Amino acid sequence: MTLFKNFSQHQPSIKRKHILLMTATITPPDGAPMLRRVDPKLRLQDYEAALKFYLKLLDSSIDRLIFAENSHSDISSLQTIVEEAKYRDQVEFICFNGLDYPPSYDRAYGEFKMVEYVMNHSQTIRNLPPKAVIWKVTGRYTVKNIHQIITHMPENIDLYCNFRSIPKRWAEMYLIAWTPRGYQVALKNIYSDLKPLMIDGIRVKDPEEVFIDLIEERAKTIKLVPRFRPTPMVDGIRAWTNENFLEGKNLLKFYIRSFACKVFPWLWI
Repeated sequence: MTLFKNFSQHQPSIKRKHILLMTATITPPDGAPMLRRVDPKLRLQDYEAALKFYLKLLDSSIDRLIFAENSHSDISSLQTIVEEAKYRDQVEFICFNGLDYPPSYDRAYGEFKMVEYVMNHSQTIRNLPPKAVIWKVTGRYTVKNIHQIITHMPENIDLYCNFRSIPKRWAEMYLIAWTPRGYQVALKNIYSDLKPLMIDGIRVKDPEEVFIDLIEERAKTIKLVPRFRPTPMVDGIRAWTNENFLEGKNLLKFYIRSFACKVFPWLWI
């Protein structure tokens, strides 16, 4: 496993093919654990706003965009947004019924089961060159500085993500990037192991804690870079708290993490 070093020496990687994969569940299943933002209308509004933001990056840092939705909901308003922006040829929509699992399996299981479906069925993915990079973003969120993250990505990575070790080991799952090889080695079929760890009915590990352990074990033979630079600035409503990432204490956390990333890069908070 290769950790990051000397990021400033890397040249922008904009010449590689970059595909943005937005994942979406407009109508979440009843009984999803800890989920508070459940109104399909509100969630659709989140996806519409995020799609408008990411469309502006086409032809600059992003080459193509895939919008994947796994509750087989109406996505016509999203398709209209793409049509009006005149990006129909660069956007692929994949809408299917992918919620055929117990809601208790939780968010990471469902999202990466969706990713598995996309990687197996997307025409965009099928035609990618080996060095292309797929950027998976949780579709309701906008990563405001994703252009900078993409253009300053280290060269020759197979898997690019953001781990934290303080206050506990944690993998941020709202933004993850991989090459076709990185996916085959580290992420293929990972969804089946991403259920929360339960002991005697008590949740003892969140999916993000399970994910970091799995990736560190699976990625030993590929180039894993486990810290983003710059620190992602995420805007949007967190689904299990209904709090905005860029308000109050959450905004303060971003500034602290951004400062630590620049001044104390070994401090993974």
